[in-house]
Amino acid sequence: SASGCQQAGRRNPSARNVVLFNRRGHFDVLVRQRSLDRKPNSSGTLRETFEETILEESVTIESDGYVYHPTLLEFSVGAVLGMRQAQFDQVFGTTTESSQDTGEILEFDASGTFLQRKPYPLSFYARRGRTLEPRPFRSTLQAATTAYGLAWQYIHETTPISIQYDLNTVDLDPFLSAGEQPGGRRSETFSATISYIFNKHNEIKLSFDRESIQEKPFDFKYDLNETRLTHTLEFGKEHEHRLNSELLLLDQAGTFATKRTEWRQILFLKHRKKLSTTYELLAFERKQGSIAGGESVNEKTVRVAAAIDHQLYDNLKSRIRVYAENQKFESGLDYTRRGLTADFRYFRHNAWGVLRLDYRFSQDNQSVSGGTQAFEVIDEAQTFRDPEPIILTDRSIELGSIRVLREDRTEQYVSGRDYRLRPIGDRVEIERIFTGRILDGQTVLLSYRFQIGGDYDFNTTAQAFSIRQEFKFGLTPYYRSLRQTQTLTPASAVGVTPDNITADILGVEYRRGKLRLDAEYERHDSTVSPFVSLRFGLDYTRRYPSGATLGLSANWSDVEFTGLGARTTRLMTIEGQYERPVSKNLNIETAIRYRQEKDTLSTDNDGIEIDLGLEWTIRRTEIKVDYRYATFNDDFADQVSSALIVQFRRRF
Repeated sequence: SASGCQQAGRRNPSARNVVLFNRRGHFDVLVRQRSLDRKPNSSGTLRETFEETILEESVTIESDGYVYHPTLLEFSVGAVLGMRQAQFDQVFGTTTESSQDTGEILEFDASGTFLQRKPYPLSFYARRGRTLEPRPFRSTLQAATTAYGLAWQYIHETTPISIQYDLNTVDLDPFLSAGEQPGGRRSETFSATISYIFNKHNEIKLSFDRESIQEKPFDFKYDLNETRLTHTLEFGKEHEHRLNSELLLLDQAGTFATKRTEWRQILFLKHRKKLSTTYELLAFERKQGSIAGGESVNEKTVRVAAAIDHQLYDNLKSRIRVYAENQKFESGLDYTRRGLTADFRYFRHNAWGVLRLDYRFSQDNQSVSGGTQAFEVIDEAQTFRDPEPIILTDRSIELGSIRVLREDRTEQYVSGRDYRLRPIGDRVEIERIFTGRILDGQTVLLSYRFQIGGDYDFNTTAQAFSIRQEFKFGLTPYYRSLRQTQTLTPASAVGVTPDNITADILGVEYRRGKLRLDAEYERHDSTVSPFVSLRFGLDYTRRYPSGATLGLSANWSDVEFTGLGARTTRLMTIEGQYERPVSKNLNIETAIRYRQEKDTLSTDNDGIEIDLGLEWTIRRTEIKVDYRYATFNDDFADQVSSALIVQFRRRF
């Protein structure tokens, strides 16, 4: 009937195409202020000062939702809109630079999944976020990251498939543009994987990955294609054995070209419940160019290894591994390495606690013949941790080739300004300058060149032993030793120095509740780098009934290097932290850190840092204040810095 047709064509007035829920938002006002004054202690160095103020006002809105039904499309969206003003003033000697920056704040985050309960779900995301990173002697760096991506899956018991595409752009914008170029990184990746599962014990997988990278201001870019075919087979009566096979084809073009073909076989056999063996074969061919325009590397390598693992009861685990490797280079260099390692680990519960014993024996032989081959290390991540320097142990390192970059590749550090290079025998030490631009705990990227060549045999025999008794009442004494013997034939070979080591470490730890004490003595007799060290440490935390928390820590170390480059370094750090809730809505925090280092190769350096923080919540309003003051000095400069951050947030 006509009335029936009309009824069927009507839409349900209560149905909604788009449903939003969990809506939320807040308004922010953020003020950042920094200042720094660096007065040089040596002639020829200019005084540096700067002041920076950043003001931001923004509104954040977020929500979750779905279209028609969560199984069709479920999503979450958010956006940040606002304004930013920045003022930066810098004085370097008689040169003054000022910069004002006004910009918009735009951030967003959207993600969702289509048909999430179907065997072919499609996910997507679009994000843009910002971080502000204050830099020593530089204006704040704004890193704006914009990313888009799609991921599709075909969920199937026999032939699962996954495809993913990602586009990521990072724009690095220094607020003071004079003399400094904006940086950035653009990466585009595509990956596809298809598997064929014969059964749960037999699977073959083919994957393809493509990556395109471009970076600035350093002109660094490449396109990488990687194809990987893997096969996993579990066999045996209970499928206790496993064979992994892999073929890799890699082709990279750009700043430096690399081609690599690799075949790997790993066989695992489980003979008994606590006895197994592993066999490995690796063969690859590599051709790699050089960023510096130096000698390329054309290499063919074959590596074989076998290991036996055994566990006696639950107390003793042992592993013996033998290996051999041969590398042939187009330059004529022939490098052969073979050896074995034996590890034994034992523990036993006793009336006093737990006793642990470890022993390791290793024998390694390296034979080098033919020509000389230059190698290049590119962007190796290393972290500075005071008072220890970063140590490079590769042979025949070219000092002039060493380059130290920020981890985001936006800044190159300067020798004598940010770090010291100290060649000692066959190793190179890189030590950060206390008042330079590299911070303690900061990760940097190292690039350098080195060479291997000559005709010689290099043998190493080493034994390592440790014992520790963990008493139930918190005391743990321990002892570790290392005995290493190296021989070089002929002894006149250039570029290699045998290092015979006799090292003994005696220490003790004590833990009782929130208290930790430790002390350690080490005597390291070495041909290359002998030293004697003494270390003490303390950590203590206490909570009070009022809710306040007190934390104290102190560390002291004395290291005396007695060989080539003899020096004595003493480092003491003391830190105290106190947090107290003044009321239900008001909380304060404070921290004081003191550091003093004495080094016979340079003048003393010391510094103190004070942090104060306050959080105040009034219903939907939050106020946060953080203030930091620091003063440091070394043989390069006396430095005073301060930073203030005030944030006001109103939720709605």
